[in-house]
Amino acid sequence: MKQTLLLVIAMMASSAALAKDKVVDRPAFSSGGLSFRPSTVVLGQSAATIGFKVSSGGTWRLSAESHLTSGGKTYRMTKATVFKRSKGQVVSSEALDPSKHYTWEYDSVSAEFEPLDKKVKVFDFVETEKSNFNTQGIRLDGKHYPFALGKPTPYPYDKNEP
Repeated sequence: MKQTLLLVIAMMASSAALAKDKVVDRPAFSSGGLSFRPSTVVLGQSAATIGFKVSSGGTWRLSAESHLTSGGKTYRMTKATVFKRSKGQVVSSEALDPSKHYTWEYDSVSAEFEPLDKKVKVFDFVETEKSNFNTQGIRLDGKHYPFALGKPTPYPYDKNEP
């Protein structure tokens, strides 16, 4: 009995070690504002993390009520970090303050959400119901939508993403 229990524990530990996060680089999306677009999605067991590029000419802020939706289910944002760059290099980062207006130097956000169900293939990002940052149809399969022409244009600082 003791050997069986140890074997089961060892199998669980090895399968957990083999479980890797799924990473989708530059996911396709069907609609949304270009000023706030997903650059990377990381699906882990404890969180779904999305990197966003911010292309705002002025100031911007992100609501604490931001969430993901898929199949009628909502996944709330649990935390977010904003990154400030100079000449393409991250010079500082800080926890998102939803009441703060960030300047254009803060050009990326890493937001963590409750983990998505394993069956989710497409989801929406919703900041608020009337936000310009809302993005629909973010795909997790690495494919493009039929209306998309060619491959996505690389972002200026792809190699330095946080």
